[in-house]
Amino acid sequence: MDREPPDPPTNKRPDAADTGPPEARIPAGEGQHQVSRGGFLGMLGLGAGTLAVAGAAGLTWRAVDRGVFATGTGSAYAAWDGWNPPGGNVLDLVRAAVLAANAHNTQPWRFRVSPPRIDLFADTARNIGAIDPLRRELGLSLGCALENLVLAGPPNGKTPTVTLMPDPSDTTYVARVDLASTPAAASPLFAAIPDRHTNRAAYHRGRPVARGTLDGLKSLIDTADTDVVWFTTAEQTRAFGDLTVRATKAIIADPQQAADDFA
Repeated sequence: MDREPPDPPTNKRPDAADTGPPEARIPAGEGQHQVSRGGFLGMLGLGAGTLAVAGAAGLTWRAVDRGVFATGTGSAYAAWDGWNPPGGNVLDLVRAAVLAANAHNTQPWRFRVSPPRIDLFADTARNIGAIDPLRRELGLSLGCALENLVLAGPPNGKTPTVTLMPDPSDTTYVARVDLASTPAAASPLFAAIPDRHTNRAAYHRGRPVARGTLDGLKSLIDTADTDVVWFTTAEQTRAFGDLTVRATKAIIADPQQAADDFA
């Protein structure tokens, strides 16, 4: 939502809504809401330019003008201010989804919304080029959006059932989320969604994270093919730091990666 690249011609779905410019369409199916990006932001209570302010260097002046760098103020924060209105509308799940962590703030997602379900699509034009040649970071971003959407279900009176990649012929169709009515239930993870943020402050090197905390985080893993490896010794952290610096130098030395990282 900070950038609006055009859709590649091969990625246009036959059932795409024809309202709004090509780069603003949200796919819609028969009997479902056809919503342009501008119209969707209007339903969220946001203006069409609200989220197009916090992106790359080319938009920095707009970011300053709209208060992006003034913590918690300005129209750039409107998505957070109105993320959880009362009423349990199905669009409230999307309000939570778009606050997800995502690579370089590319926000590479589209949603098709109808009362019984929400479909999640990858917006492949919103990628970071040579920085992400296998589209791994694009996939991670979509996974974060899907997780937020699912977390938003029960507090909004919806039980979500997720089907991943429901159409093998369409690799941009990431997930179908069917929604069933249920009594609303509070969720601390849902409540934490607007508090997520990037912290680039320096770490307290003299305050190691307690082993119990690390074990507790690892215990949250609920799939057999996932693991967490903690770097806790001085040797491990030094090696990781050295690799990070070397990787950054390699990106800077590669003109294409440097350009894509800056974009």
